[in-house]
Amino acid sequence: MVVLLAIGGIAIANYFSARTLYNDGYVVGNTAGNLYNGGLFCESGGQIFFSNPKDGHKLYVMNADGSNAKKLCDDVASYINADEHYVYYVRNNGSKDVSLSFLQVATNSLCRITRDGKKTTILDDAPCLYASLVGNTVYYIHYDDREASTLYRVRIDGSQCTQVSKTPYKTCAVENGFLYFNEENYNHNLMALDTTSDSISTLYECVCYEPTVVDGIAYYMDGERDYGISRVDLSYAVPTTVISDRVDCYNVYEDGIIYQKNAGDASGIYRCNLDGSKEELIMEGTFTSIHTTSNMLYFYDFNSDSVCYQMPIKGGAVTPFAPDMK
Repeated sequence: MVVLLAIGGIAIANYFSARTLYNDGYVVGNTAGNLYNGGLFCESGGQIFFSNPKDGHKLYVMNADGSNAKKLCDDVASYINADEHYVYYVRNNGSKDVSLSFLQVATNSLCRITRDGKKTTILDDAPCLYASLVGNTVYYIHYDDREASTLYRVRIDGSQCTQVSKTPYKTCAVENGFLYFNEENYNHNLMALDTTSDSISTLYECVCYEPTVVDGIAYYMDGERDYGISRVDLSYAVPTTVISDRVDCYNVYEDGIIYQKNAGDASGIYRCNLDGSKEELIMEGTFTSIHTTSNMLYFYDFNSDSVCYQMPIKGGAVTPFAPDMK
């Protein structure tokens, strides 16, 4: 009888360890700005999951204040998303030359790992990019030899791995169950995908790149205005210019916009309010991969994948990002 109880207990434990824990409602795995910039940092539940530049971009976790950093696994990670139970990421262990260029080349699987790092599950073993968690589904760009890059989705348990569109849309921006992105083939109009039906529609005719939607307002790099930042209220579609200077990358957060201005000797990381007012220089130079959390700003030196900077999001000194692994 004791043996039978022990076996039964093991079977029950195995069942609960194997089953997938699902989300209630439209949980969003990361911000659009972070995902457009590679998804190298992701805040969730008082923790920050990140691709550690001091350890070959392997997947780490730390407290929201930057303390107590520890490795979750040995996978090189990008496009990190998280929910209450899991961390989702694109694994890129095939490249011997680990640099920020790995964000633009073939990667080798879409993975899910428990927040304690104890169990990893492969959701799609094909090369993937631009993963975005919405509720219990991950949308992402999937690559195969037959159709090259296309838009896919997969349930967080690994089921229903399905092509959504033959166009590889970057579905990073999420609000109220809709994914927002720019058309890739014939124009660059602002598009939306309804995640309840996977239907795609055109919202606004423009030349936009990497749109972010916050409270019904779309921010985007504007190809008709020298790639500055414009915004448009989706309820009445009248665009206004927010940043007139050329922008290489940007990130919209709660209180403003952080962006890399491409302006010759005036190039650098800048911050402004959501309407473009009160522009402030953060650091002169050329930078990339801008990420924000509730407390911090992170960005990389354009010429080095191992040089990352941090600054309190409310303002303060810029310092090298060196995870506290004591």
